[in-house]
Amino acid sequence: DQELCGSSGATLMPNIVSPGLPPYTYLWSTNATSPSITVTTPGTNTYTVTVSDDCGTTATASAMVTIEP
Repeated sequence: DQELCGSSGATLMPNIVSPGLPPYTYLWSTNATSPSITVTTPGTNTYTVTVSDDCGTTATASAMVTIEP
């Protein structure tokens, strides 16, 4: 979890732990499909990403981010 005061945002990126077979696909709770996202919404928000590898194995992780105005 991350708390940012006076910040304009944060970049979130999952750690990929082996074994996994690239290429990886990403699906964030924001509907983004990139390996990382930049979040700028003030307040406390939870972001979730599901990562899938080439064999179809998936893993999901979440992070709570608080951005104070």
